[in-house]
Amino acid sequence: MRRVNEEDVRVAREMDLLTYLQMCEPWELKQTSSSEYRTVSHGSLVISNGKWYWNRGGFGGVSALDYLIKVRGMGFVAAVETVCGVRAPVMPASLLVKKTGRQRKDKALSLPPRVKYATRMLAYLQERGIDARC
Repeated sequence: MRRVNEEDVRVAREMDLLTYLQMCEPWELKQTSSSEYRTVSHGSLVISNGKWYWNRGGFGGVSALDYLIKVRGMGFVAAVETVCGVRAPVMPASLLVKKTGRQRKDKALSLPPRVKYATRMLAYLQERGIDARC
């Protein structure tokens, strides 16, 4: 059985959910007002004033540790390791590949054709107040 030390448990209990999500899982946050956030995967979970409440589940908490255990169903040791950075959170596969109706082909980068006299470029720089001699 794996164990975690008391210092890691203390650090995990002190980290609030908003800070954890901003640092480790920014793709999961969705700001709904100036002081309120929701999560993408759990739309009824509201984060506000340092606390969170999951309306669908009917319970809430303060720390990221509570969230990982109660909402995500992680074990205590795994949740402490995740908050302390031992385990990296996994980004959902649905966010890794953006789904579109058509395939996008990567184009090779190509420069525009070379011109003999760069009068348009010089006129643009002078309009912007940039000296043409630079």
